[in-house]
Amino acid sequence: MMSSTAEWVPPAGLSPDAARVFADLLDEVSTLRLRAEQLEGALESRIAIEQAKGVLAERFGLDVESTFDILRRASRHHRLTLHSLARRVVESESTPPEIEATLARSGKAQA
Repeated sequence: MMSSTAEWVPPAGLSPDAARVFADLLDEVSTLRLRAEQLEGALESRIAIEQAKGVLAERFGLDVESTFDILRRASRHHRLTLHSLARRVVESESTPPEIEATLARSGKAQA
């Protein structure tokens, strides 16, 4: 399937009006596909973040708002995306060192 009207060549005999309508529809489909991909990525990221909040809340006995703050501060301080840090929290049995350091700085590390 064509991804943009730049690649599409109207078939012979198609009226200019019909070709223009078809080209506009192809542009719209392309835009909608891109938006769907972006929304899917955002949803996947949000799911990872919510899972990480739950894992950290359980590991450290914190409320979920505090865990989001820890995740956010750790990702900023260590120049990581929130999503990548959240994935590491969820995928590992141990807490990433960036989270441990942020917890230590905040005074919320387990004794």
